[in-house]
Amino acid sequence: TASYVDTSGNPQETAVVDAVTTVTGVAPFFVSFNAHGFVSTVADADTADKAFCTMEFLFQFGEARGTTFSTTGLSTDTERGGPVAGYGYEVPGTYQARVWGRDSAGNQGYIRLNVVVTDPGAGTDMTPGVLPTFVANTVYNAPAGGTWPDITNQLDGLPNVIIRKTGAGADPSFGTVTLDSRAEPNTAITRTRGVRFLGCDIANLTYGNVGFDHCAAINGRVRVLSLQNMYYAADQVIAQEMTSQQAQNVRMARGLLLQNTGALGDVGGGYVLIGEIRALHLRGITSTKSSTGQHNVRGVFKECSFRNCVFNNTVSGSVSYLKFQGWECTDAGGDTPDAWPSTDMVVSAAGGRRLGLPLSEVCISDCVMGLAGSSRPVANIGVGPENNDAARDQGCELVRIDHCTTTWTTQWYRVDLSGRHLACRDYRLDNGAGALVEVNENTVHPNRTPPGWEGPTYIGAALAAVAPA
Repeated sequence: TASYVDTSGNPQETAVVDAVTTVTGVAPFFVSFNAHGFVSTVADADTADKAFCTMEFLFQFGEARGTTFSTTGLSTDTERGGPVAGYGYEVPGTYQARVWGRDSAGNQGYIRLNVVVTDPGAGTDMTPGVLPTFVANTVYNAPAGGTWPDITNQLDGLPNVIIRKTGAGADPSFGTVTLDSRAEPNTAITRTRGVRFLGCDIANLTYGNVGFDHCAAINGRVRVLSLQNMYYAADQVIAQEMTSQQAQNVRMARGLLLQNTGALGDVGGGYVLIGEIRALHLRGITSTKSSTGQHNVRGVFKECSFRNCVFNNTVSGSVSYLKFQGWECTDAGGDTPDAWPSTDMVVSAAGGRRLGLPLSEVCISDCVMGLAGSSRPVANIGVGPENNDAARDQGCELVRIDHCTTTWTTQWYRVDLSGRHLACRDYRLDNGAGALVEVNENTVHPNRTPPGWEGPTYIGAALAAVAPA
């Protein structure tokens, strides 16, 4: 599938038909790709969930700009590893994106998506220090070197607002940018969708409990990213502290791309990134943790990718680089892990059910864990339940770690994988020249893993690369 915001500002999720489906949006155009659906005739990939972990995928986005990531030196035009990715098309034109899959027997196949990126036009010039009254489906030109105050509620509910750098010089800078400030209104709303920044410096990018659809920051800098901890809003719904309409307005944010936006810093509480979100894609960023305790990144993620990123801790006392966990899942009849919804709703009150979301469809590839001279965390990467209480209701599934490296030359703490359809391949010590990082399988907090979710896990060397014809 391909998900995006179209030229009219409407969120779309499209099932792709090879070389037939066309998606259209205004530059810069953010598309979220999900190829979890590829299958093969070989036994280890004859279902979509097996194939998620056992096939090697390659994304060719089609823009072919010929640039490389400053973080890894790899091409920005392609990505390998798992079947979930996001990309921001910067230049107007017509492209054909191609997603390849290769199974363990060497069979290859692909699916093609036509991408039309339209010209945003001349745009409206912004005056430094003065925020305009933002209007839907409008492009704003922020001159280089200009500074602006916080954008608080001015983007609430708007579609397709584009703010882009013009001219040479320092990136135009903004204070805190709130994509949609609303908490849980008591009337039906349409949330912000398709807001994009191109070449801007943002002090803090955040939003309220209603979330947003498919927003992006490309190039420039995002210094802090404040995700919402939707679990607490869900608790309010479960306790019936909100009206039915308020509960329907509380939604997980869906679709956020940070592409080549420099170094993220601490958000507070010992984290660089913490919260819950669907379709978050980090490409070529550095996550720099400079506070003790906790994790560099921690959260409940659905349909997300972390590619060509650096996760670095500059002080001692950190717990881990990455901590991925599931939400609780309960209803009036007891635990029902297989009933977790795939929508972007945080909870569903229908029939008395109170359902959370599992960690699912997360791809980490070509990332660097720790730079030379940095501080090593106590742990490494953790995928699994948060604690070991008796209730078995925290699910983690469909997570892949591929082609990653760490600066450390000796084993210190294994990668923890607890759940079903989880994989760690080609994660190596000594900047990629050393041994494979060791993995613990289904040993962390097993009392919280839902019944039947104890594996399979897939560990070892890299899968054979796709060889595009």
